[in-house]
Amino acid sequence: MPSEVNTQAVPDVHAPAASERSKAAATKNSDGTSTKLQGTKDGTTHADEPDTADKSKETTPGAEPQPSTAPENKPQDLKARGGLKVANDADQARKQPVVAKTVPLEATVPVGTAAKMTIKELSLTKAEAEGIGQVAGPAVLITLRVDNRGRKSLDLSHTELLAFAGAELTPLAPLSDPRTTPLEPKLAAGDSATATFLFALPEAKPGAITLRFSTGNGENIQQLSGTPSA
Repeated sequence: MPSEVNTQAVPDVHAPAASERSKAAATKNSDGTSTKLQGTKDGTTHADEPDTADKSKETTPGAEPQPSTAPENKPQDLKARGGLKVANDADQARKQPVVAKTVPLEATVPVGTAAKMTIKELSLTKAEAEGIGQVAGPAVLITLRVDNRGRKSLDLSHTELLAFAGAELTPLAPLSDPRTTPLEPKLAAGDSATATFLFALPEAKPGAITLRFSTGNGENIQQLSGTPSA
């Protein structure tokens, strides 16, 4: 019978020791950060991610705040940007024109510096319901004339005529029918223009009618008053 052979496990001299597998080494980098070398089971090593956090951004309790480098938000120079002129224009626009002293319907009133306005007709009439919201009934028909005696054209695009009835100055609603004609936006130098307006009356005999006329050119509002003809 063959003799019994004793076999004994021979350790693998090429395998790294267990202590070597778990051991980690640290090395210093040239920038002062540290890199940790971690051992692996196969004996090789790998480097952990370097700690590259910017320590300069960390705040320390009690540290004094650093002054801001953002540009200072200084007030704008309104005068240099024309803001002063705009402000003056806005203040001027808020001022209401002055209503001139009341004159008779037959009077000629100034319009600007070189123009005149005259009421040519103010008569009682009847209006038909020509548009939405208009009611047929008693009305007053007003025809006026503007004469431009200046050397420049006159802007009439903002002309306004308001009418009031009685001593209480009850506002009258404007109407329109084939008899009404507006003023042209521009009146040339030396020319004349006429326009006709129609206003509804609260009653057939309203008493005195007061008119307020303005072209919007900055002059006073002209006010005329009188009794309309039948």
